[in-house]
Amino acid sequence: MGVPPSLAAEDVIVRRDSPGLFTIAGGTGTPQIRCHSFEEALQRAGSYAAARHASVWFTSDSRSWSTLADLTLLRRIWNEYMEMPGLRLTTGQGRRLWAVDADTCAAVLESLVALKFLACGADGKYGRVSDGDPTKRQAARI
Repeated sequence: MGVPPSLAAEDVIVRRDSPGLFTIAGGTGTPQIRCHSFEEALQRAGSYAAARHASVWFTSDSRSWSTLADLTLLRRIWNEYMEMPGLRLTTGQGRRLWAVDADTCAAVLESLVALKFLACGADGKYGRVSDGDPTKRQAARI
């Protein structure tokens, strides 16, 4: 694995090996735990990092790295988008819905963009990548 900037020995790395398969490593060490879902990887990485007061990093290619914002909030937002397909929110709407400050909301949403879970549209709204382009949806015919 390439080393991200400012990685500490106690930090935790979550790496996407393939769709649906993630590996967790401590610091710059060899991958140690395989997970079969991102939710499982976040749970395990979050517990490990919390016990060591460490940061959690994510990479899918060992070239681009992002530090994951508040994991509890990240998981909450991830779950809300999973439970409500088609959900599209601006940063301001998300800030009010999740009762967080603007910087925290922006950081978590950008973490989810880096994870390729969310995308930000031209209208400034964040929606799931798997929902597709909302401008190409057609109304249901009755």
